[in-house]
Amino acid sequence: MNKNYIEVVPAILAKTKEEFEKKLIAVPSANIIQIDIMDGRFVDNKTVSFDQISSLLPLQKEIEYHLMVQDPYLWIEAIPPRKKNIFQIHVEAVSPQEIDEIIDLVEKKSAKLCFALNPDTPIEILNKLPDINHVLLMTVHPGKSGQQYIKEVENKISKLRKLKPDCIIEIDGGANESTSLSAIAAGANRIAMASAIFNSPNPDKQYIKFKNLFNQR
Repeated sequence: MNKNYIEVVPAILAKTKEEFEKKLIAVPSANIIQIDIMDGRFVDNKTVSFDQISSLLPLQKEIEYHLMVQDPYLWIEAIPPRKKNIFQIHVEAVSPQEIDEIIDLVEKKSAKLCFALNPDTPIEILNKLPDINHVLLMTVHPGKSGQQYIKEVENKISKLRKLKPDCIIEIDGGANESTSLSAIAAGANRIAMASAIFNSPNPDKQYIKFKNLFNQR
């Protein structure tokens, strides 16, 4: 992967199947989407489940499943094998033994794995985990969209970029034009965007605008 290319990922947080479908069809140009899955336990909020949206999923797109759940193994187990799936699990929600089991399961699912870290979780925790080439750094506290970007996370972005020059470093939360450019300057190369895209009158046009803007460097 070219770490200098900035990937923009429309992030869909939906509480109903209808809301999910509306957002999905609003960004036809996106080759990758993120689906927020919340169980009401790891975070207070609750979203649609995989069963509710499985018939709507676009087979041609890469899909990030951002699993803000207490038992990610069970959720991953319920999703059919697919090479274009990326499972993002929170290190705060699992034990080291569970991580090993999840890695084996993700391999069986022909998918990829990403470690997600909350704003207060130090990146040093990654030293104790298997080497994974995709890290999601939360720039808000997980659970709902529309929160204010936590700029201090950029210190973690810079530190992680020095430690892992070829890693996918994704940010999620409070991403708009200015905060995204600031995160990119710190070393991020993948930006999950929810409100900044879907609150626009034309989400697809907004997605294309961000994608072009972030790669004009």
